[in-house]
Formats: sequence, C-alpha cells, structure tokens
Amino acid sequence: CIESNSFYVSANMGNDNNVGTETSPLKTIGHALTLIKDDGTVTTINLNAGVYSPSSNDEKFPIVLPDNVHLIGDGSETTILDAEANANKEAATMIIKEVENIRVANLTLTGGYSEGYGCAGGGGLLVTAEDMYNTDVYDVVSVPVLLENLIIEDNYSYNGGGLSFFRVEGPIVNNVTVRLNSCYAFGGGIFSFVSTTTMTDVEITNNQSLGLWGIGLGHGGGLMLAGAKGTYTNMTITNNYAPTFGGGVWTDGSFSDWTMVNSTISGNTATSGGGVAMWDGPSPTLINVTIEDNASVATWVSSGPGGGVWGNNVNPTLRYCTIRNNEADANGGGVNFYGGGNAYLTKCLIVGNSASAGGGVYLDDNSAGITNCTISENTGGGIATTNGGYAGIYNSIVWENTGNEVLGSFGIIYSNIEGGYDGEGNIDADPLFTDADNGDYTLQSPDSPCID
Repeated sequence: CIESNSFYVSANMGNDNNVGTETSPLKTIGHALTLIKDDGTVTTINLNAGVYSPSSNDEKFPIVLPDNVHLIGDGSETTILDAEANANKEAATMIIKEVENIRVANLTLTGGYSEGYGCAGGGGLLVTAEDMYNTDVYDVVSVPVLLENLIIEDNYSYNGGGLSFFRVEGPIVNNVTVRLNSCYAFGGGIFSFVSTTTMTDVEITNNQSLGLWGIGLGHGGGLMLAGAKGTYTNMTITNNYAPTFGGGVWTDGSFSDWTMVNSTISGNTATSGGGVAMWDGPSPTLINVTIEDNASVATWVSSGPGGGVWGNNVNPTLRYCTIRNNEADANGGGVNFYGGGNAYLTKCLIVGNSASAGGGVYLDDNSAGITNCTISENTGGGIATTNGGYAGIYNSIVWENTGNEVLGSFGIIYSNIEGGYDGEGNIDADPLFTDADNGDYTLQSPDSPCID
C-alpha cells in the first residue's frame, strides 16, 4: 500500500509499477485513481506535460473522479487529455458525478464523444447528479467542484458538446476556454440543465449546435441555460452558431433567473436571437453586457427576428448594456420580444442595428419599460410595437433612426424624440452626442438639451 496524498503521473516517462513520486512517476491517471485512500483527505494528482490518450499511454476514458481529488496539470496548453473517441467508440473525456471537494486545473480536455449519454451530454466534461438519466427538475444535488485554467475543445455530445452541468449546484468555473465543440441538440459549447453555477473569465467561441434529426432544429450554439441559475462574469461568447434559436446564448424555463455581468456576446448567428434567445418564462439579468455584430438569418424554421436579443414570453432585465450593429432579416435588429412578458431596459445604448421593422426595438404582444436609454442610428426604425405590444419610455433619447422613430403604442415622458411626441416633458432637439460617428453617444456638456 502506498501511503501518500500526492502522486505524479507522466504519460511520456512514467510506469504504473513506479511509486508515483516526482522522480518515479506513474504512467496513467487511471492507475493513480486506484491508489486514493477513502479517508476524507485530499489527494493531489500532478500531471506532467504530455498527451494522455489511449494511443499515447493507454489511458482509459472517461476519467471518472471520486471524492477529494485535485487533478492538476502542468499547463492548459501542455497537458492534454485526449479521449480519441468517436461514434463507434463513445466516451466523454471526464465525468464528475455527485462528489465533493474536486479541483481540476491546468488541462486541455479534448476528443470526447458522448451522444449516448442522453440529455446529460458533456462530451468534454460532464458534471452531474449520480443518476445522469433522471430529468426531474426538482432533484438537484450539491457538487462543489472547482474548474480552472482549462481548455475544452473539439468534443461532441447530444447536449453540451464541450461542458455540461446536469442537475447540480455549486460548480465554480474560472478562466476556462470552451471552443470548437459541437452538439446534436442544445449547447454546442456549454449546457446547464437545472443547475446553479458560478462562471468567471470564460471564453465560449466557435462552437455549434448541429441540429436535431438532420432538419436544422438546434439551440444555443455557445451556451444553453435550461432552468439555470448563477452568476456569469467576464464572459466572452463569440462566433458560435445555432441552426434555430440562440447563436450565442439560449435560455428557457421559468427557473432561469441567472445574471450575466461585464461580458461580451458578439459575432454569433442563428435563425432567431443571433446573440441571445429566450423562451417560455426566463427572467435573466444582464448588466454591462455588450451584444454586438450578431445576426438572425431567415431559414425555413424562422424569418430571422432579433439579431441581438430575441425572446418569447420572457421577463428580462438589461442594465447598462450596449446593443449595437446586430442584423435581423425580420423584425427587431437590436431587440425583439413577443408573446407576453415584461422587459426592463435601463441605461442601455441601442445603436446601429438593422431589421425590416423595429431596427432598435420591436415589441409584439410584449411590454417593455425603457428608462435612460439611447436608441439611435438603427435601420428599420427606432422602436416599433404591434399586436398589443407597449413601451413605456422615460428620460430616453430616440434619434436619427432610419424609418419611424416610434411606431405603435407608447407612453413617453421626459424624452427626446426626433420629430416630436406628445407627452409631459418631451422635446425634439438635437441631443448633441459627443462623437456618434465614432461610437461615442455621451452628451456634450453642458450644451446638450438632454442634460438637466
């Protein structure tokens, strides 16, 4: 019996007959895991730089971590766990299943293929309740794991091509890149199902949903949040693709009330909600999030609404957000909400977006409170409402949009509307932006008529 709480593994120089010290390392992670004592103490497994795979060191996948293990690589670019899986030889790269005190750091996880895991998914890494086939949304377990300094790339699964959280609360994700992954259905990069997570400094880029049944139905190219909770800070969600809803982010369900702060969602594409798509009751909060250069492109599935943000029966809050240069083949270049619900936009900048109508904001049977916002230089009009949609606009600027500045049903007070609008305190005067041609929509002080 080896009496140690720390082991070293080297795919290149190790041997599983060694004792597992720094000078006499083991060869496989799998063997190191058999040496862990079940006494509640933490065991650290240190991985030397190298490729750990079936072909290089006879590593077996998935790597399944028990309680109280810290699996630490030499560096995320240099320590690579490659499952080398495919449709004929399925395996996730790693599974963390209802355990405690886990840390995984400084690794690349790649080569996972796990369509057979069903809804739980997780081609690169699956963090899950013990029963990964149970979809009971009220059966959520604590799985306090720390994932940091990871690259999760080139994996595939039914859901969560790169990373999946399934009915868990407690995972913390820091400084992780999720790229070039794909899924069959939901969450090309990351899938979170009825899970509460904290993510900071996470880059989700160039992931895609391939689409169900070969007919193009797939959501959340970058990130799928289904009944999810948590706080996501300094997220970068770029250049992801979904054939249906949510090129960058897709969220649904009344349980979804997550918060995203200080983040960027850009360059993503879908048929509805190129940047962000919301469905059926979620109440997310976005604070200081830039949503730019996303596109909703018409296909047989959808006419292409909501280039930046799109939602059906949703109650989102957007504060200090910038929504710019998004394109929609249909309505709502910047924002499109329909089918009920109430949206709240405060101190947001909505500029340079384009659509067939409601270039900035489009409300169809949905209400919105718009406060201290600037909506300018959008193509297809500034704000449009229809089918009982309504916007209450307060202390805002709607100026120099191509098309109607406002069209539909509104209550507008103390605002600057080009062309004028009846209401208490409204004006019609050049707001004197500092340098709109170069994206600076702050007001010239003290000359702007919009400064009290």
